[in-house]
Amino acid sequence: MNSKPLKPSLPTSSIVVSIGLATGAFLCTAISLAGWIIPVEVVQNRAVERVPDTDVYVRFEVFGRIEAIWWLFAYAGPLLSVASIRSWMKRDRIVEGVRQSIAEVRAMLVDAAPKSWMGSLTGWIKCVLFGAAFVLAVSHLFGGAWDRIKDWPYYRLDDGNEVLPNISESNREVIRYLRTATPEDSRIFVASDQKLFFLSYYLYPRKIYHRIHPDAEHLIPRANQARQLAAYRLDELPPGVLNDANPDYVLEYFEGKDYVIPERNAADVAWILFERRRLNDPSYIPSYTVVLRRYEESFSP
Repeated sequence: MNSKPLKPSLPTSSIVVSIGLATGAFLCTAISLAGWIIPVEVVQNRAVERVPDTDVYVRFEVFGRIEAIWWLFAYAGPLLSVASIRSWMKRDRIVEGVRQSIAEVRAMLVDAAPKSWMGSLTGWIKCVLFGAAFVLAVSHLFGGAWDRIKDWPYYRLDDGNEVLPNISESNREVIRYLRTATPEDSRIFVASDQKLFFLSYYLYPRKIYHRIHPDAEHLIPRANQARQLAAYRLDELPPGVLNDANPDYVLEYFEGKDYVIPERNAADVAWILFERRRLNDPSYIPSYTVVLRRYEESFSP
């Protein structure tokens, strides 16, 4: 009796690779389609609704991170889909290439070592180190991508010098105003109930002068003015402070209720116009005091 010739069976590695590539192509295609079909706002709102924390900043971060992930799906998904499909079509070459690479690495790290227990141990140590380096590279790649997703709500495609991170929104507005209203080589004296390290950093090379009140010198500010810091108003400064600083400009910047005088919040016309243009609100008046004036010898607080 003549038996039918048996078809050569596929190696297990080929089957595993084929299934993996086909699954990857299907998932990448599904994810990219979801990214383009489902509006990102729908996913953001659903994600924010599931956040148990009522903190507005936590919800803001979740909202922004979902946007980053969703656009990553939308733009990277099609590229990964095409790559997965092409890889699946050339799966036999890929399997053979992986085998050859493994064989070459083994020959270089293990077989090339002296034929003794010490040589074998040395070869296996090299393999472990090679594998650890690969795992470390992959973990750093994904870790860096996740860090970028976490930063997206604040930075997006801007750098830190534009975003001004880790400070309040009012601090950002004052910095942006001073950048447009004062030249880079100017000297600015500031009377404020704020800690002004951020001004010196983000307004460089401008020079910032600030006389800290002794009662606030060793205190750490809290968010939303939860801790009111003592401060000097201009007319409360010790004699000679302004003359010694000899600034080009004098800035009054107060946010705490103990120092804000509502009637003075609109005293700086240039500041008010700047904010109204930025916010596109012709009737906007800030809740804090910002008054910038040029300093001259006849200056009077």
